[in-house]
Amino acid sequence: MFYIQTINGISLLITLCISALVFAFSLLLDKKEKTIKLAGMSFFIPVFLGSASFLASSPDKALFLIDFSDLTVLLALPLMLRHSRNWDFGTVRFVLALFPAAVIFAAYLSGTLQELYFYYNINLLLPIVAALFNMYILRKSEGFNNILFWSMLSVIAGSIVKSFDRTDNVAYLFIIFKAAAYLGFAMYFYRESYSRLTGRINEAERKIAAVDRSLHYEVRKRTLEIERSNQQLLNKAKTDPLTKALNKAALLDTIDGHISSKNGGEFSILMFDIDNFKIINDTLGHIAGDKCIKKLAVIAESCIREIDSLCRYGGDEFIIVLSGTSTIQAKIIAERFRKKVDE
Repeated sequence: MFYIQTINGISLLITLCISALVFAFSLLLDKKEKTIKLAGMSFFIPVFLGSASFLASSPDKALFLIDFSDLTVLLALPLMLRHSRNWDFGTVRFVLALFPAAVIFAAYLSGTLQELYFYYNINLLLPIVAALFNMYILRKSEGFNNILFWSMLSVIAGSIVKSFDRTDNVAYLFIIFKAAAYLGFAMYFYRESYSRLTGRINEAERKIAAVDRSLHYEVRKRTLEIERSNQQLLNKAKTDPLTKALNKAALLDTIDGHISSKNGGEFSILMFDIDNFKIINDTLGHIAGDKCIKKLAVIAESCIREIDSLCRYGGDEFIIVLSGTSTIQAKIIAERFRKKVDE
């Protein structure tokens, strides 16, 4: 151990500042990130013990609290990282409050405990053993690339240096190793906090994007349904329900379109009906009459082109609008249609 007050002060400052920083990182984490959050919360213990060392009644008690605050980090980390999945936050808060209180109680009531801790170099051996245990766990789970692994290595190096002669150079070397270890802790928890926070943000963005896609799909689907319904209504408004030919209103629109067309192409109109249709209706009934009208419409559709328009003008009367057709061509089409009806 060191009796140089400056070194103890620097050591305590490192413990307090970085432990408080790690504890703050843990508070930013969601409760779903239970393991890393509880591991970060364990840094409350060195903050509490380090702060309590300011109120110690003797240098030995203060040094005991400072040393033990570093040891608690090494003892708590493997427990939190490996076994905290089944713990609840209430239990951890209770332990975080009880453990430093018990250490302070032991420091003030048991001078023998302090003597054993320093006299038998337990303050040097325990950190090394705890760090080696942590390194073993980390090597098995995450390999040598983990920052915590190298932090533990710095703890071991610091404890070994601490056992040398109590000179200023050795003391400052110990401070360097301790600072490296605690900075490694801070970097690890910062990286983990940032990674998990970024992960939650990315997950939220993915959910928002999925909702947007779903809404876009739903809006698109509803829009198509509305357009389809509108088209069906429009078709019904222009179509004769019996023959599916254009009705009278659609016929007039078709003729107006041809007349007002800027292309000015000629067109012809064929008008026809069923001979003696009233007699068919009166003798055979309206059902037979409707069948005759539908059959005539089917024959007419088969005799014209897609650009032509078949319209039911009323009753048994039909009109065909022949686009781009001269009078002579219209007569030929009409005769072909008549012969097909006779068949």
